[in-house]
Amino acid sequence: MSGEKSKLWEVVYQALASSHRRSALRYLRTDPTSATFDGVIEHLVDDGQVSSSPDEVARVRTKMYHVHLPKLCEAELAEWDGNSTVRPSSLLRQLPPELLSPQLKPHAENPQGADD
Repeated sequence: MSGEKSKLWEVVYQALASSHRRSALRYLRTDPTSATFDGVIEHLVDDGQVSSSPDEVARVRTKMYHVHLPKLCEAELAEWDGNSTVRPSSLLRQLPPELLSPQLKPHAENPQGADD
């Protein structure tokens, strides 16, 4: 059992290595039920994670769909229907807010998972 927990926390910490994913998680924590995929993207722009240029927003939408949200689901931090609805998980609600800080940086020697 502790091996499974250890593996889960490794995946959680890798998911938290990305500032885009941490920003999305901060947004999800503000909504008690669910958010929309578009709402997450709008939050990234509002949070200053992404410029409002159409090309940048399109790039981040693609990456959020194919990389970021799947990683958050794998880490059991979010639930996503693969389409428009994104929900915070119970694990996300248990995380200390400091782990979602915009200032958090991945370890310089091991930035895997930090794929903004």
